Amino acid sequence: MGIDIMDAIMEMKERLARLEEVQRSMQDRQKHICDIVEKQACNLGEWVERISMRVSAIESIWAKILGAATAISIIFSFVFDWIKSRLTGH
Repeated sequence: MGIDIMDAIMEMKERLARLEEVQRSMQDRQKHICDIVEKQACNLGEWVERISMRVSAIESIWAKILGAATAISIIFSFVFDWIKSRLTGH
Protein backbone atom coordinates (compact mmCIF):
# COMPACT_ATOMS: atom_id res chain seq x y z
CA MET A 1 0.00 0.00 0.00
CA GLY A 2 2.86 2.41 0.74
CA ILE A 3 4.28 1.82 -2.71
CA ASP A 4 0.94 2.61 -4.39
CA ILE A 5 0.71 5.91 -2.52
CA MET A 6 4.31 6.77 -3.40
CA ASP A 7 3.66 5.90 -7.06
CA ALA A 8 0.52 8.04 -7.04
CA ILE A 9 2.43 10.94 -5.46
CA MET A 10 5.21 10.65 -8.06
CA GLU A 11 2.67 10.51 -10.88
CA MET A 12 0.91 13.60 -9.48
CA LYS A 13 4.26 15.43 -9.27
CA GLU A 14 4.99 14.54 -12.91
CA ARG A 15 1.54 15.71 -13.99
CA LEU A 16 1.99 18.91 -12.02
CA ALA A 17 5.37 19.49 -13.68
CA ARG A 18 3.84 18.96 -17.13
CA LEU A 19 0.96 21.30 -16.28
CA GLU A 20 3.42 23.94 -15.09
CA GLU A 21 5.34 23.56 -18.36
CA VAL A 22 2.12 23.92 -20.35
CA GLN A 23 1.21 26.98 -18.29
CA ARG A 24 4.62 28.59 -18.95
CA SER A 25 4.26 27.83 -22.65
CA MET A 26 0.81 29.41 -22.71
CA GLN A 27 2.09 32.47 -20.86
CA ASP A 28 4.94 32.81 -23.37
CA ARG A 29 2.49 32.55 -26.26
CA GLN A 30 0.19 35.07 -24.62
CA LYS A 31 3.06 37.51 -24.16
CA HIS A 32 4.12 37.01 -27.79
CA ILE A 33 0.57 37.62 -29.01
CA CYS A 34 0.25 40.73 -26.80
CA ASP A 35 3.52 42.07 -28.22
CA ILE A 36 2.24 41.53 -31.76
CA VAL A 37 -1.08 43.22 -30.96
CA GLU A 38 0.72 46.15 -29.35
CA LYS A 39 2.97 46.58 -32.39
CA GLN A 40 0.00 46.39 -34.76
CA ALA A 41 -1.88 48.97 -32.66
CA CYS A 42 1.13 51.27 -32.86
CA ASN A 43 1.31 50.79 -36.64
CA LEU A 44 -2.41 51.44 -36.93
CA GLY A 45 -2.02 54.63 -34.88
CA GLU A 46 0.71 55.82 -37.24
CA TRP A 47 -1.48 55.09 -40.28
CA VAL A 48 -4.40 56.97 -38.74
CA GLU A 49 -2.13 59.93 -38.03
CA ARG A 50 -0.80 59.95 -41.61
CA ILE A 51 -4.28 59.71 -43.09
CA SER A 52 -5.51 62.47 -40.80
CA MET A 53 -2.67 64.74 -41.91
CA ARG A 54 -3.46 64.04 -45.57
CA VAL A 55 -7.16 64.69 -45.06
CA SER A 56 -6.32 67.98 -43.34
CA ALA A 57 -4.07 68.96 -46.25
CA ILE A 58 -6.80 68.11 -48.77
CA GLU A 59 -9.36 70.07 -46.75
CA SER A 60 -7.02 73.06 -46.69
CA ILE A 61 -6.44 72.89 -50.45
CA TRP A 62 -10.16 72.46 -51.09
CA ALA A 63 -10.96 75.47 -48.89
CA LYS A 64 -8.47 77.58 -50.87
CA ILE A 65 -9.99 76.40 -54.16
CA LEU A 66 -13.50 77.23 -52.96
CA GLY A 67 -12.34 80.59 -51.68
CA ALA A 68 -10.70 81.39 -55.01
CA ALA A 69 -13.80 80.22 -56.91
CA THR A 70 -15.97 82.45 -54.76
CA ALA A 71 -13.71 85.44 -55.35
CA ILE A 72 -13.68 84.77 -59.10
CA SER A 73 -17.47 84.43 -59.22
CA ILE A 74 -17.86 87.75 -57.37
CA ILE A 75 -15.47 89.45 -59.80
CA PHE A 76 -17.26 88.00 -62.83
CA SER A 77 -20.61 89.01 -61.35
CA PHE A 78 -19.42 92.63 -61.08
CA VAL A 79 -17.85 92.52 -64.57
CA PHE A 80 -21.01 91.09 -66.16
CA ASP A 81 -23.19 93.62 -64.31
CA TRP A 82 -20.91 96.41 -65.54
CA ILE A 83 -21.02 95.10 -69.14
CA LYS A 84 -24.79 94.72 -68.92
CA SER A 85 -25.18 98.27 -67.63
CA ARG A 86 -22.88 99.59 -70.41
CA LEU A 87 -24.82 97.72 -73.10
CA THR A 88 -28.26 98.64 -71.85
CA GLY A 89 -27.28 102.16 -70.90
CA HIS A 90 -28.58 101.88 -67.35
